[in-house]
Amino acid sequence: MTINKSNWRNTPVVSGRVAIERDVKDGIATFYIQDGSRVYSELSLPCIAKLRLEDDTMADVLLVQTEYGPNAEVICGCKDFEGGEHVCTLPELEIIKENKQRLSWRFWSKK
Repeated sequence: MTINKSNWRNTPVVSGRVAIERDVKDGIATFYIQDGSRVYSELSLPCIAKLRLEDDTMADVLLVQTEYGPNAEVICGCKDFEGGEHVCTLPELEIIKENKQRLSWRFWSKK
């Protein structure tokens, strides 16, 4: 599912519960954990973040789910604006506050 940049706040998310297999099949979640996860609710979703990729570059992503995994680490499901999906831990993300001007002009002026 490609995210609409002009309407990203209305992107479906998993909030207030853990994701299930159906959420992944429906394109709402990027992962589900069959047993042992629990809700992480410290962030209001969806929210924009920067994700450090394997090549050490940063990508703009939309955070669509957060859960505590079996080892008590926060696991995040993200979608990039080209249709890709990512699973990472919370420390791998830089959460972007909506009022940061550096994001508003540079990010939304991209094609």
